[in-house]
Amino acid sequence: MAEEAQTCEAAAPAEGSNFLAQFGDCHTISMSDFMTIWKNYDTDKSGFLDVTPNEKGESEFERFLVDLVEIVFAEKLQDDALKNITEVMISSLVWFPMEASGSV
Repeated sequence: MAEEAQTCEAAAPAEGSNFLAQFGDCHTISMSDFMTIWKNYDTDKSGFLDVTPNEKGESEFERFLVDLVEIVFAEKLQDDALKNITEVMISSLVWFPMEASGSV
């Protein structure tokens, strides 16, 4: 029988901290955890992570990448590195459906 993924037992992150940090000790996340993560970055609740910058100059996708890289590699991305990684990731997603609005 397959083992069922358990929800991470962690407190909500402090304001301004890395949202993904609360899942750092989890090797497997549940569907509930996945949806919590997705909803945190899908701020306009469109169901997609937008790749076009918002009024603050950042996209939902870039916010996710910054937090992910910080958790996985324990370092913060500089703006030029973020732009390069974003471009590579978006060009790699050509095999997935992308909305005309610039959403993944």
